[in-house]
Amino acid sequence: MADVERLIKAGSTLGLAGEELNNWVTTQWAEQEKKRKEEIDMLKMEKEKNWEKQKLVEKELELERLRMERQVTSPSASPASSPREHEDHSSRRSLARSPKLPCFDDKQDQIDSYLLRFERYAAVCGWDKSDWAIHRSALLKGKALEVYTRLQEDEALDYDRCRDALLRRYNLTQD
Repeated sequence: MADVERLIKAGSTLGLAGEELNNWVTTQWAEQEKKRKEEIDMLKMEKEKNWEKQKLVEKELELERLRMERQVTSPSASPASSPREHEDHSSRRSLARSPKLPCFDDKQDQIDSYLLRFERYAAVCGWDKSDWAIHRSALLKGKALEVYTRLQEDEALDYDRCRDALLRRYNLTQD
């Protein structure tokens, strides 16, 4: 009601009266209503977009959660992915996480038992053997870490050669 009174005053100020004032007020009122309706429609569209974005984010989070669950339960590639794609993603994924094993402590652990436990863990996790040396290196300390750091880069990345060097250091060779 206040809007109509305001429009009548504005029209009167412009020198309008009678039918002319009535038509002008009706036109102005219709334009204001149209603008309000457009604003309401815009707000509704914005709200719908935000709701759709929220749903999309929720779906992406759910997909990511499912991927992570699948990685934990099954480290092998899905049939739909190519071997190269799987190799790139799985090695990055497996190298990004450190093994959930305690570090080797030469005061408590026997190196041969520790290596056997590590190998079994790596096999169960489905790691490529080419990644084993890197994973194990994160678990070494003390003399074992010294052995690892003194190896040439190609030896340090070769699990078997690195394993042999560790066994030699702790005098556990076949001789």
